[in-house]
Amino acid sequence: MQDPTTLFPVPTPIGKKVFAAFDTGELTTDSGIAFIRSVDDQLGLTASLAPLLPDPRNPLLVHHQHLDLLRQRIYSIVAGYEDTNDATKLRSDPALKLAAGRTPFDSRSDLASQPSLCRFEHRITAQSLSLMQMTYFENWLAHRARPKKMLLDMDSTWDETHGAQQLTFFNGHYDSYGYHPLLVFDAKTSDLIVAHLRPGNVGAAVGALALLEGVVEGIRAKWPGQPILFRADGGFATPEIYEWCEANAVEYVIGLPINKALERLSADCLTVATAKFVAGRHTPGGLGKAFKEFQYRAESWKKERRVVAKAEYGGLGANQRYVVTNLRGSTPRKTYEFYCERGQSENMIKNLKNALFADRLSCSEFQANAFRLLLHAVAYRLCLALARVVEKLTGEIWQFDTIRLRLIKVTGRFVEQSRRILLHLPAAFPFAKLWARVSVNLSPQPQAP
Repeated sequence: MQDPTTLFPVPTPIGKKVFAAFDTGELTTDSGIAFIRSVDDQLGLTASLAPLLPDPRNPLLVHHQHLDLLRQRIYSIVAGYEDTNDATKLRSDPALKLAAGRTPFDSRSDLASQPSLCRFEHRITAQSLSLMQMTYFENWLAHRARPKKMLLDMDSTWDETHGAQQLTFFNGHYDSYGYHPLLVFDAKTSDLIVAHLRPGNVGAAVGALALLEGVVEGIRAKWPGQPILFRADGGFATPEIYEWCEANAVEYVIGLPINKALERLSADCLTVATAKFVAGRHTPGGLGKAFKEFQYRAESWKKERRVVAKAEYGGLGANQRYVVTNLRGSTPRKTYEFYCERGQSENMIKNLKNALFADRLSCSEFQANAFRLLLHAVAYRLCLALARVVEKLTGEIWQFDTIRLRLIKVTGRFVEQSRRILLHLPAAFPFAKLWARVSVNLSPQPQAP
């Protein structure tokens, strides 16, 4: 008989009282996490990363292999558990256990506890982390079809910290303490190629050129002569990047911070934009716009370069923007609008940070936090692979938090039978048909019930 002290009253408008109890161990709220294991197996991602982790433990005393720990940690991130705080409660969750390759009903096969995962994160070494980052990049390259032109978007982001993490510093631009990660995306596929953690007091461009060199070298090692276009905002407007791109046949479109010389050279452009606004020939947003290009050489540059200017004028006054580029054969307007498309990377960063909590870098050591960032990057790639399955089936592009809400966070009850395990899902689940289609699509082959 159920102990009445474990019953909790549930507010209800009907006359009969309703009580709840947390007493059914075979239930899970993450029935769809098996989909993440399926796309992980297809990519071979965690299986390729786990052997690179250092393991100083006595093999005779090991209960949780590194592959199990890695999968438990990454799959939990996808399910919405951003750090290890919930691991001890979740270690017996049947869906997470099954996704990690363990028997869901045997308590002896429970997953790792929070302290075990914490030690796991702090065992990382600089050499192992470097090898894992390289393998993560190579995994992307192995599954990427050769494009006509590779478009790379680089951006930095800010991960605010609230403790005494190593190498967290105050940054005046963000007016807070934190880390300053550097990210590189494959703009055509939205894949995250590189996620590199940096101290909080570095500028946007610190380490950017070295990272770009490594990415370009890796791409052209597989595809010699591959055309590459690099796109970034004004934080990466440095002569070193321009010169390296020009010397290595890499096209670039990079934002250029405003200055008096640029304003003077584009004064006529602003005059045209103002005249359009006054004459009522403005955009639907109520702005007069004009574009032009000119040759410009800053004091720190060794030569002149092509600069495209955009001028806007509206009710709030003037707005001028500039990009520097070595692209040819494109009008100033098309060049600038192409540059603006890099705003899509902001949505990618939202997927990484808002949906997958990649700013949860709360380990005490910098290296452990760099490892954490990589774990979130792996979770990003797995979610992107699942999003592509959904797009193929529905024609819709879902954000990662939508993926979690509609496919992962589904309550189910596991029932063990002599020859199989049944997962009972809610009959009232509104995405039941799509969930079933995704399941069939990810299954290696149809299986008899």
